[in-house]
Amino acid sequence: KNIVSKNAMQYRGNAQHDAQEFLLWLLDRVHEDLNNAVNYSSMPPLKPPLEDDVLLEGPAFPISSTFVQELFQAQYRSSLTCPHCQKQSNTFDPFLCISLPIPLPHTRPLYVTVVYQGKCSHCMRIGVAVPISGTVARLREAVSSETKIPTEQIVLTEMYYDGFHRSFCDTDDLDTIHESDCIFAFETPEIFRPEGILSQRGIHVNNNLNNLKCGTEHSRTISYSQGTVKSGKLEQSSTKPAANDKIVLLVCNRACTGQQSRRFGLPFVLHLEKTIAWDILQKEILEKMQYFLRPAACMQVCPFSLRVVSVVGITYLLPQEERPLCHPTVERALKSCGQGGTAHVKLVVEWDKETKDYLFVNTEEEYIPDSESVRQQRELHHQPPTCTLSQCFQLYTKEEQVRRRLGSSQ
Repeated sequence: KNIVSKNAMQYRGNAQHDAQEFLLWLLDRVHEDLNNAVNYSSMPPLKPPLEDDVLLEGPAFPISSTFVQELFQAQYRSSLTCPHCQKQSNTFDPFLCISLPIPLPHTRPLYVTVVYQGKCSHCMRIGVAVPISGTVARLREAVSSETKIPTEQIVLTEMYYDGFHRSFCDTDDLDTIHESDCIFAFETPEIFRPEGILSQRGIHVNNNLNNLKCGTEHSRTISYSQGTVKSGKLEQSSTKPAANDKIVLLVCNRACTGQQSRRFGLPFVLHLEKTIAWDILQKEILEKMQYFLRPAACMQVCPFSLRVVSVVGITYLLPQEERPLCHPTVERALKSCGQGGTAHVKLVVEWDKETKDYLFVNTEEEYIPDSESVRQQRELHHQPPTCTLSQCFQLYTKEEQVRRRLGSSQ
């Protein structure tokens, strides 16, 4: 330490110092002292190499070599190639140490509860991998790939113990969704488009009946917005509503006790006509929950309240309204849906706790099974990341494109 202190002022005293900085200083000083001891007069004259040799071999005149240079020093070649004329320029830089980047994972796990459509509520929790940065559209695509549900039939929303929270559109940033968030993906019914119909079997019908394309020979009857195609003929139907007269509802139940409320049961999806009466809407909701009803329960006239999850304010649909789904708040909720998924309205069915306990059984235990993808994503992303030194060098020397700044010379 005394010898080092005499040769370097910064190492005098008892202060702590960085070990790597000291090692670099020591190697540089030893190399310098050994290099000064070389007798240059005894070296033969060097012949300057040709230009091609410079590009291949490095610097024109070699530096005197010491064991420090042989063991610890390397040379980094940086090549710049013009994409137009393919001319290449090489730069050589010697170094004693190098800071290598560590390859980071490009994806992260998210866990989504999928609500499948059907007569009864059926949910499954899945695990998907999404990019570190991106938009919610990538999450919708990942859920579609895992569940085989078309992306346009997936509605992504956030739910907790008290009901619905955020809804997500394709342009939202993925950074707003964290691994611990309770994300739900609702499978919505297939929506018929104005220019034709896409049935569940993939049969497409254009408005021009002469251009009828069928994906299977077994399908004989095809629904149509102005009637029914049956064995090649168009049968007009005045009782069937148009496609845009239906509405998609995302529904969850909540039990209220004073100022406190808690969600119970599994959420579900309804696809109903906008013009239905209150008693029909009530019947559709109860049919979705019939598997939890007590056998001997006597149904009241109006056992619950319907709350519309809106952007602004709190709005309830009243039994006195002739067409509750035609309420202005429902229309505003439909128009507020962002890009991606099906336009929908979120409804919260509110029950007082006494009525809920009287009518339903085993609603507190909301069991949602995990699919195999949940375990796979946990094993893939939660294990300690590992990489080799070779992978670090590959990332450091990865080719990249250098863009010319605007206004610079040609």
